[in-house]
Amino acid sequence: MKLYGPGLQTVGTDNAISTGPYEPCGLWSDALWDHPDRPDGIAYQSRHDSNEICFALFERPGMMFDIRSTKPLTAILREVAALLDTYDKSLSPT
Repeated sequence: MKLYGPGLQTVGTDNAISTGPYEPCGLWSDALWDHPDRPDGIAYQSRHDSNEICFALFERPGMMFDIRSTKPLTAILREVAALLDTYDKSLSPT
């Protein structure tokens, strides 16, 4: 279920669902979980970067994922560095 763009009007809310306090967001999540259409989850605009869409999947009985491959974090250091650069962040050892 899209909770961004025109999808906000579909369920009768506004973008406060992505930027407001967590309590109303939790109530929306509970209502969508219980909805007869049984959506698999929600897509919403990131609170910290409005250009990004986040996904939350509802855990339902029998839900399964098909994991095709994994990579250690050390195998994607360039991608991680690019992401950190995008947000002007860095990592340092503890």
